[in-house]
Amino acid sequence: MDIFISYKREDLARVQPLVTALRGAGLGVWWDQDIAPDAPWEATIERELSASKVAIVAWSTAAVTSENVRAEAREARDAGKLIQVFVERCKPPLFFGERQAVDLSNWDGDTGDQRFFPIILAVKGIGGIDIEWPAATPMPLSSSPPTGEVVKGDPSAASAFADRGRSRLEEQEYDEALTDFDEAIRRDSAIAEELQSSVVEAFTNRGRHHLDNWEYSDALDDFGEAIRLDPDAAEELKPDVVAAYVGRGRERLGDDDLDEAFEDFDEALRLDPNVVQELKEEIADAFGNRVRVRLEECDYTGAIDAFQDAVVRDPDLAEPLKSEILQAITAALEC
Repeated sequence: MDIFISYKREDLARVQPLVTALRGAGLGVWWDQDIAPDAPWEATIERELSASKVAIVAWSTAAVTSENVRAEAREARDAGKLIQVFVERCKPPLFFGERQAVDLSNWDGDTGDQRFFPIILAVKGIGGIDIEWPAATPMPLSSSPPTGEVVKGDPSAASAFADRGRSRLEEQEYDEALTDFDEAIRRDSAIAEELQSSVVEAFTNRGRHHLDNWEYSDALDDFGEAIRLDPDAAEELKPDVVAAYVGRGRERLGDDDLDEAFEDFDEALRLDPNVVQELKEEIADAFGNRVRVRLEECDYTGAIDAFQDAVVRDPDLAEPLKSEILQAITAALEC
């Protein structure tokens, strides 16, 4: 697959013309409208994003606040295959504003429009995709979001934002500090290296603040950004990251999102195998509940499958679930 499209569902009508235009140019395009009804949603998206040569993220006010869109954008950025477009005039998330983008906020899908040409050029350049396209006068990708307020190449203004960001960091105003650091880098990218340690500190501290307030997904986002910017921070942050995965896993258990809960627990166990004892009873209860729910629904095959999953994960679960699984086997045989 050539291109993965990341967007917020509310923007489907805005993104559809881009999908149509890219496919009309002979490119293979995948977006979530291509997911089969019986396919696992998250696993399919992860697979297609990983397999794509290029990922186009369509920013809008809704997309900027979407955890899923931001996560897909980060993965594409880290893989060096990110192309950004704006389907609505807005300010992108932190540390995406300094990257080039195409303003499609009032584009009607006309492939003869000069704004479409730089997308084709970027797809060819980033993805290494050989595609012929009619000659056109290229319009360069914009270096900043289509809001009109950013002045590039302004070291004095960048320094002022950087200084204010550091002051706000000392005052534990992490959101405001990160906004200032982002603005400083957008105005003068040369300042990014100088600010790296401050940015990492801000993400780390904000992540811990989220963790203390049980905002586990936000905490994981911030810890992930800190580690991306400074891989050496991974060891120091490991206990915080493990705590965030465990906390979110427990929340998901409470919401009966067992598959997602186990994904979080597995990630916590991967980082710290010693946490298994802390989670053992909760995992046993979760699997027991899954088996019992399947039985209540008269889904005896599902109950047996859930029991097998439980035993594969922890053989000690076989004994406490024995009566339930015998009931399921008996019922299944009677059917």
